[in-house]
Amino acid sequence: MTPSSVTCPHCQTSFRVTKGQLNAADGSMRCGSCLQVFNPMDQLKQAPEPPPPPTIQSEASAPPVSASEQEQHDQKAPAQPQPQTIEQDQGSDHGVREKITSTALEYDGYQQQTIETLIEELDQQESEQTVNAQQHWHKRARWIIAALALSLVLIGQFAWFNRQVLSLNPALRGSYAVVCQLLPCTLPPLVDIKAIRSLQLVIRSHPDHRGVLQVDTVIINEASHSQPYPDLQLTFTDLNGNVVANRTFTPPEYLAGELAGSLIMPTAQPVHLGLEIVDPGEQAVNYQLQFSASKAAKTP
Repeated sequence: MTPSSVTCPHCQTSFRVTKGQLNAADGSMRCGSCLQVFNPMDQLKQAPEPPPPPTIQSEASAPPVSASEQEQHDQKAPAQPQPQTIEQDQGSDHGVREKITSTALEYDGYQQQTIETLIEELDQQESEQTVNAQQHWHKRARWIIAALALSLVLIGQFAWFNRQVLSLNPALRGSYAVVCQLLPCTLPPLVDIKAIRSLQLVIRSHPDHRGVLQVDTVIINEASHSQPYPDLQLTFTDLNGNVVANRTFTPPEYLAGELAGSLIMPTAQPVHLGLEIVDPGEQAVNYQLQFSASKAAKTP
């Protein structure tokens, strides 16, 4: 027999039944979903064509059930949610939780990885900055050293080519003396003409010779260092200040006795000089003794 499709008028559940099953149940059947009894013969007469396949199939109850049994069955078996749906909901909730947990773990891992990446980038940037700073400092230090070396070279050249003047400075004399012990150089003698003074200058007629004047004086070096004997310049003037006579004496000319041949004048030691000159005449009423650096002075 070809099964026919019927639909429960209460819950719209479709069933596949045969005519033999309907005849055995006297045309009545119970819905396996909502447990309601209905007569499917009216549907078979009105709709000879079978409906589309049902979404949920259930076997029809063949034997007829009375109204009292139906009530007892309704009381004993109340409608409950299908376990399958509950299991699916629980499974779906569990899947959502697993998905959320997995997403959270992935986010935590990504966040940790991002932090580690940032730390590595910061360390790398700090290392690069340190290397750049060291390279900059090394370059700057080389320039500073080169500038200092060039400055020392220029200062050395200036000091060497001007040693004849700079070495006369007592503050620099010691340094020049040390350099000249290492290099073939000769320092000029220290000369301070202003530190030489004349004491007790007396000019009178010579007692034994007419037309001759005798000059007696004492000179002293008040400088803190020895220096070459100076040249003596004796000048005679008239009443108007005009020069009448002028004579210059070098150290070999005015040094005699034990001082003959001496070149260096000691410090703070008086030196007595006696000179004889031609009388310049009666117009020479004033006289003056001056000192100048000796051109013949040499380093001892």
